[in-house]
Amino acid sequence: VGATSAQGISAEYSTPGSNIWISAPGGDSNIGLMVADIVGCLAGSSASATVPFDNTTSKENPNCSFYSQGLGTSYASPIVTGAIAVLREVNPDLSWRDIKYILAKTATKVNSTATATTHPGGLNLSGHTYQQGWVTNSALYSFHPWYGFGLLDLTAAKNLASSPDFDLHELKTTDSMTDSLSYSSGTLNVSIPDNSSSGISSLINVNAHNLIIEHVQVRVNITHSFPTDIGLELISPSGTSTKLMNINSQLTGTNLSNVYFGANAFFGERSRGNWILKVVDGFPIGSGTLVNWSISIVGNKGPLLSDITPPNPPTFFVKLTSSLNWIASSSSDVSRYEICIAPTSQISSGCIDTDWRHVRAANSISLSSYLYRGILVPGFTSSTSYTAKIRAIDTSENESAIISTNWIQP
Repeated sequence: VGATSAQGISAEYSTPGSNIWISAPGGDSNIGLMVADIVGCLAGSSASATVPFDNTTSKENPNCSFYSQGLGTSYASPIVTGAIAVLREVNPDLSWRDIKYILAKTATKVNSTATATTHPGGLNLSGHTYQQGWVTNSALYSFHPWYGFGLLDLTAAKNLASSPDFDLHELKTTDSMTDSLSYSSGTLNVSIPDNSSSGISSLINVNAHNLIIEHVQVRVNITHSFPTDIGLELISPSGTSTKLMNINSQLTGTNLSNVYFGANAFFGERSRGNWILKVVDGFPIGSGTLVNWSISIVGNKGPLLSDITPPNPPTFFVKLTSSLNWIASSSSDVSRYEICIAPTSQISSGCIDTDWRHVRAANSISLSSYLYRGILVPGFTSSTSYTAKIRAIDTSENESAIISTNWIQP
């Protein structure tokens, strides 16, 4: 959650970034927020306050029960929390995904003329945009690193919550059976040009998932004596770009080892296609190497595309000693399979959301590393009944019929 000032623009203390979702009022050094305080003029924030209203008994504030100088994202965030409570009161059936969607869909595009900005300390790089302004993606969502999707609009959010007109469908992830990021660049070890806006670009093709995006996560491994120099930009298959990390950030330490970045600017776009990571070094001291990077996408199948014919399911689904085997679907457009495994007593009510984990193998997977709701299923408990389910998914995210197999663990 980002914070806006009393003037309705990003507050000077609010940290921007590609992971901001929404903004709310947070006050500023001139006009703070009125908040409840511990009763008593010598208690709570009133004890150290310099404003007479806060620390002096008065008709307006007889017990110093209120504090008028609240400011920070620590105030903006509870405002969003309270708004979410209101939405849940309006419609108790809303899921956390529904609420995030509603907040993004109804947010106000505050400071709508905000354009790209330069480095606040003057450490710019010729030919390079330091920080983006508002960017509208191919799904027509506008995003700004200061505001996310914009300023909270509780009235509009309540209206949508009371009469939802959307269906987010089942949550899916591109993560592998072991919860690891399955789309990876592999080892690159490419040198990053020093102090150059051209940088280097690396491509990952997401070819087995055509999801409607709800969130994107990127993991990078970069060696550099001064990672503060580094800037990272991610470009989607639709051409939308977002800055994961700005150059000359004053980040301390060395290297970026398995560092994760979240990105929300691609909300509503399709995941399938080429994703490009651009790496720039923005200062003429030290050099670095892009070792590798990976990408993970969370989303849902979305509305049916022009292809509405489900693929044929796989057949002859059986458990062998330590693996599951099947005969591949006879359909030509299958992009992956999704499997759910659990003790039969737990799976009887069906597999939900990310219980289904994808595999790109054609006809076999090892059982040695399957995770069910975050728990490693092996070692399987002896004399316990287990059930596995499998379905085929085509390039349009159509799902085949589900087939199952059961076994008693030896």
